[in-house]
Amino acid sequence: MSNEKGDGPKEENNSKVELIVDQKATTEVTTVLEPLKILGATDASGEMKFLIQWKDTDRADLVAAKVANVKYPQLVIKFYEERIFFQSD
Repeated sequence: MSNEKGDGPKEENNSKVELIVDQKATTEVTTVLEPLKILGATDASGEMKFLIQWKDTDRADLVAAKVANVKYPQLVIKFYEERIFFQSD
């Protein structure tokens, strides 16, 4: 992680998730998965979350938007770009 002056070590921003919270258990599950695409979004729990499908697996998990926005910004942008509609007059 870098400090504000920029003279500390820098955090590498990779496209793999390293920590997924298993909602059925109280412990955290650590895995390494690469995201394929965002299937949808929800705020049913009061917090915005994305349903992310992972590469090379049928697995999909809800990931907090705060995490996805930092770890997968291009994936989040693509998700919104595919769903935005402009009205023309």
